Amino acid sequence: MSRTHRRSLLLIPLAASAAGLLGCGSNPAGPPAVPCTQATVFTGTIEVPPNTQVVQPFSTQSTGRIGVTVDWLSGINLMSVVLSQAPCSISQLQASACNVQFSLFSPPKPLTSSTSLLRAGGYDLIIANLNAVPERATSVVTLTSAGCPTGAVSSTGTK
Repeated sequence: MSRTHRRSLLLIPLAASAAGLLGCGSNPAGPPAVPCTQATVFTGTIEVPPNTQVVQPFSTQSTGRIGVTVDWLSGINLMSVVLSQAPCSISQLQASACNVQFSLFSPPKPLTSSTSLLRAGGYDLIIANLNAVPERATSVVTLTSAGCPTGAVSSTGTK
């Protein structure tokens, strides 16, 4: 076999390997899209005694934006809502020892907010009744996937 022929046989597999490497990881369409979904991860109604805070724990199973809405009966009562990564007891919150995601005070009624993307895990929703009379609070917590534009989820929970 001639030297030129051997060189050609050696170059063919090298060229094929190089062509394969050039195509590796190049996807003109980009990575696959993450679907836009929204799910309710917690709902609850609780009696909150006067001048007291209550903790409502919940967890998420995937990364996403957590949206919280807390409503109560009397429009003249003042309420407060804190969302924190768990664990966050009342004493830990008072000692500033919690990883607070947001803190809201009324008015307005209801209190509503959402987070940036957070990892899956446990969270505590702390509701405070800042009044001398008991109050009944209703909470709804939703998880919106990373595939949704901020605030762009349909009433069916998907986009």
